[in-house]
Amino acid sequence: MRREPNNIRPRRNALHVNIGRFSEEAHVTRVLEDAQRGHGGAMAITGDIGTGKSGLLEFARESARRQRGPTTLHVKARGSSFVIESDLPGRVNPSVHDCFHEVLSSGALGLAETLGADRVREEARLVELLLSHLLAWAPIVLCVDDVDLLLPEAAGLVSLLSHRVSGHPVSVLLTYRDAAAHPDVPGLHPELRLGGLSRGATQDLLYARGLALPDTLNEVAHRATGGNPLALTELAETPRARESLAETSLSDRIPVGPRTRRSFGAAIEEIPAPERAWLLLAAAEARGRLGVVMGAGARLGLDHLGIREAENSGWLSLSSGALRFQNPVIRSVVYDMASFEERRRAHHAISDELAGSDGERSAWHRALVATSPDGVLAQSVEQAVETARRNGGEPGVAALFQLSSRLTPDPGNTHRRLLAAATAATNAGLPEWSSALLRRTFAINGAPVNPVPAATDCDPGEPETPRAAYSRLTSEGTARRLTDPDEAAWSFRSAAHAAHRMNDHEGSRSALRRILTLECAPPVREAARALSHDRAPGADQVSDLLDGLTQGGASADPQRWMWASDVACKARDQRLAQRITENAHQRLRSIRAAGMLPEVYLRQAHIALLDGRWSSGIAHSRSGLRLARLTGQERWAPRHHAAAALLSALHGTAEECHHHVGHALNRALLEHDRVTAAECTAALGLLELGRGRRVQAWNHFSSLVRSDSPLSHQDVALRMISATVEAAIAAGEVDDARDVLESHIALAGPTPDCWMEADIHHAQGLLAAASGDPRVEQHYKRAIALYEELECPFQLARVNLYYGTWLRRQRSRTLARAPLRSATQLFTALKATPWCDRSRSEERACGSITVAVGPVKELSPQESQVARLAAQGLSNREIGEFLSLSPRTVASHLYRIFPKLNITSRRQLRDIDMSESSSPSRGRRTR
Repeated sequence: MRREPNNIRPRRNALHVNIGRFSEEAHVTRVLEDAQRGHGGAMAITGDIGTGKSGLLEFARESARRQRGPTTLHVKARGSSFVIESDLPGRVNPSVHDCFHEVLSSGALGLAETLGADRVREEARLVELLLSHLLAWAPIVLCVDDVDLLLPEAAGLVSLLSHRVSGHPVSVLLTYRDAAAHPDVPGLHPELRLGGLSRGATQDLLYARGLALPDTLNEVAHRATGGNPLALTELAETPRARESLAETSLSDRIPVGPRTRRSFGAAIEEIPAPERAWLLLAAAEARGRLGVVMGAGARLGLDHLGIREAENSGWLSLSSGALRFQNPVIRSVVYDMASFEERRRAHHAISDELAGSDGERSAWHRALVATSPDGVLAQSVEQAVETARRNGGEPGVAALFQLSSRLTPDPGNTHRRLLAAATAATNAGLPEWSSALLRRTFAINGAPVNPVPAATDCDPGEPETPRAAYSRLTSEGTARRLTDPDEAAWSFRSAAHAAHRMNDHEGSRSALRRILTLECAPPVREAARALSHDRAPGADQVSDLLDGLTQGGASADPQRWMWASDVACKARDQRLAQRITENAHQRLRSIRAAGMLPEVYLRQAHIALLDGRWSSGIAHSRSGLRLARLTGQERWAPRHHAAAALLSALHGTAEECHHHVGHALNRALLEHDRVTAAECTAALGLLELGRGRRVQAWNHFSSLVRSDSPLSHQDVALRMISATVEAAIAAGEVDDARDVLESHIALAGPTPDCWMEADIHHAQGLLAAASGDPRVEQHYKRAIALYEELECPFQLARVNLYYGTWLRRQRSRTLARAPLRSATQLFTALKATPWCDRSRSEERACGSITVAVGPVKELSPQESQVARLAAQGLSNREIGEFLSLSPRTVASHLYRIFPKLNITSRRQLRDIDMSESSSPSRGRRTR
């Protein structure tokens, strides 16, 4: 082995990060710790090329350096030479290098020809020489990279050294590309085998390298690379990586970078030509069908023994009649290293073999290597769209339409196919690709660009307003009403949603009614008819609509599932809406339609908000927000922030609520998005209402119900009837509360649905209690019955709280305990902290006794409540509003509290533990 000059290099100071290798790093750390304690040993690290073996050695070096105890020697095999990197002081480097040179060059010294005892003595001398040098600087870590690339004699000596270090403060880490190449290494640590990264680690690695992908495309990348870190790193550095992954969903091949090709290419170049030809056929076929590959090989005149040799060599494996590459990256490298002519012959042979059994796949293979436009071939490729949707999802559909457009000779069909490709790219969550496809339509015969429905935000700095979206989408629907009525219906549906966002209900109905004039699928027309009416559809109508829209189950068009979700939400049946929306979610994930998922996540968050699954709602909002950013659809971000703000307000987490409102409200006002602005306003109102700040709550709710306010929206205001009426009454605006309720009753019409009827009775009960109307109990009981039927826990808890409070004030304390106890249990289960405090306070006022421990044990129940609120910084007036006491009474309580707690100011209350360990029990009734 030749000694190269200047091959001792100082180590790098940069921190090495091995994403997804936490358990492996823990194993390495144990080896280093054992060396520190004087119980050294060896570990063999094996794995394919690019799996991160060298990264673990770099981690070991950096860990040793951070411990300030061990030093490291790092030997890297480089073909017929080697390189040593050292952490030893510079003055000892020459002697250590000479020792390593003698050991590693043992093959050149003629040791391989030495026989018998002479060889054993020479090996022992070299090992002892090396060990003595290492022990002089112990504790020390020796890293040898790619041991199987060293000369056999040198590799054997390294293995002998690994056996000798046991019991000494020396750790030896060896890496092997071939797991079968290393002998068993006696020592304290077993072999560490590196495989591919997990799906989660794959996504983390791509994100760390600047390629943020939705989960659907992350799965494609993981499958095509097998989680190989080197291939993933180069994939992230590839131009148009997302577009390449769309093509990967059809072919299972990724673009190959120079390092991946260099690392795997040397071994592939050594494969005999017949065997390599079989590998190319297997790489081109992608689905691993043995019969197709064998038939194509016969058409090319290949000897069938070649594929047997490929299997015996470990390149391919045969399982259940399917060919699989042992390493998925090999497929891509084999295909990349072949010439265009070799690929063309392979694809044509496969196409001919599939011509009689799978015409769609046959056309795809021929189209991949077509060199000129071919209208018939382009039409054949387009016919494979539905198959591609089942197998490759929306990314595959986009890739197929783009391939078809390249083969199309006439501009009209090219324009149409490019638009279809852009639609699929949008659905897949690939905004850059979608924008590029749309721009290409400019160059086609001067044809204008008709942006696809639900197009992604091409310029987040200038967001599209709902008014502009409505105009664009209605124009798009009109332009496509004859050529593609189903897509035109989707455009009008999106236009109706845009009109709804700007509180234009007539515009929304008009867009939906235009669908009735299209020759689209009958279930879509019926869904549009049901959605255009003010009233919710009946149960029988909903059942028929859902059956028609979801006919085909998982194979149904993804847009049909979104129509079904619209109908289910319109029906105001939370269980049905949850089931349909979850099915839509699963369907969209199965076809990798990540671009449509932010809307589904928003639906799921709102459904969870209504039926009390608030933790799930927050999780849905976070997932939708993350996916909106990953797919370039920033227009969904404010709406997810608004949903999260509502959920945070109900939990009583003020800081989090204001955080989400801050991210949503300004942009909503800028874009004239009335739905988002109204939901932010409602969130702030609910937050203040729960904290007992009723005047501030009324200020927010009054903005919500004023038609001239940019913060108002009819549907959001209808959902907040009872909260608005409560805030107005508490603020002393009883007449305003009555006006709000009357206007809402007028909007609901003579026959309101069950939800609206429950909210109206709830609000009427509040007004009756404030004005002395004897029908208070009637309204409350009717609202309770309806909320129980609807399974809406938060509204049910609130109406029980108000009913119990009214009973207590009517001196019916015994009767008040049941609804108040129910309210407390519901609020506790929902983790609605401020509302739970209110209901507990009312329970105590009904005669429940709380036995407190800690600093507040000397306080009465009401004094404890006053102390806790004062410790939170509330003023006497705010405490009084919360507990329905006068400010003077609050001051009197504080006057008695301070001596009991041995303090002199309100500020000192913050330093006292106000937590309670309470056991409620029934006590004597007191007047």
